[in-house]
Amino acid sequence: MSLSEQLLSGKTIPGHWYTSQEIFDSEQKYIFSKMWNYAGSAHLLRNPGDYITCRVAGKVPVIVVRTEAGSLNAFVNVCRHRGSQIVLCESGNRKSIQCHYHAWTWNLQGDLQSAPATNSDPKFMKSNYPLHPLTVEEWGPFVFVSLLEAPQSFASQMDGLPEAISEIGIDLMSLKHHRQMRYEIHANWKLTIDNYLECYHCPVAHPELVKIVRMDDYEVTPYAYHSVQRCTLKGAEMADADKKLRGAGSYLWPNFTINIYPGIVNVSSTVYEPISPNKTLAIYDIYFPEGVTESDKDSVVDFLDQVQKEDTALCEAVQRGCASGYYEQGQLVLAKENGVQHFQRLVHDALAA
Repeated sequence: MSLSEQLLSGKTIPGHWYTSQEIFDSEQKYIFSKMWNYAGSAHLLRNPGDYITCRVAGKVPVIVVRTEAGSLNAFVNVCRHRGSQIVLCESGNRKSIQCHYHAWTWNLQGDLQSAPATNSDPKFMKSNYPLHPLTVEEWGPFVFVSLLEAPQSFASQMDGLPEAISEIGIDLMSLKHHRQMRYEIHANWKLTIDNYLECYHCPVAHPELVKIVRMDDYEVTPYAYHSVQRCTLKGAEMADADKKLRGAGSYLWPNFTINIYPGIVNVSSTVYEPISPNKTLAIYDIYFPEGVTESDKDSVVDFLDQVQKEDTALCEAVQRGCASGYYEQGQLVLAKENGVQHFQRLVHDALAA
């Protein structure tokens, strides 16, 4: 039976896929280089000249900048002169994009404006050295980029996801950024996504969560390139409007999630950035609407931090098990882990293409 057929029957991807450098490199080439990638939060891009930087597919430096006209431009953050990464800071504001090495300078449209000591060379044409442009999309407070010249449309990749978010009654455009939290996880990025996509482990690993969320109606609905988790809170005294989709979230292929934790209206996004076969950086950006008290914000942040620390311990334990050489392949419980199956099939299909 082929691996594709095994995955359809509920078998998992092989254990060595979580530890292999070869598999990791293939994922960068065939997944992250070809799909939309989360670049950062739009709250850092409010004003003309505001910029953020990120890294795509493990090796491509990217800069996203707000233009004077209000649109977003994205470029490969590599100098056309000698190949240096141009902008080193994670975010800031600048009127132009100037390389810190030899001061070659581009405008916010990516056109080369100046290159010291080149005026005396009649063969040097500034128009030959624009920054390499990338495709960029903005959705609510989230910004995404693609390395492809003609990527699959962003709208088709997340078809149905905006509607799922709106079911909760949350207007993404009304959210205000509160803070960012980072977690270094000594586990493969796929393990962090596997863990996110099921709550089979919740009764054992998240005791505070199961006190308030019903596990019997927790469900994951897969779509083409994302999946949506739905559940209700415990307590018959709550109004129906307060029982919809609380403590749930959404996953967007390949490594981005939108989370709604129980309690007051809140949204947190997470990107699980692959660092190496056995290390992942989880970056959370936390948002609230206007009017939420600092005390309520703190309670959500504390809850998120507790859940993530519990999940980190789980993922790191699985990574150690995969590295032992004694875990070759597992069997999913599809009644509880269909979201994991959906994700692992996407991984397989991308690497097999």
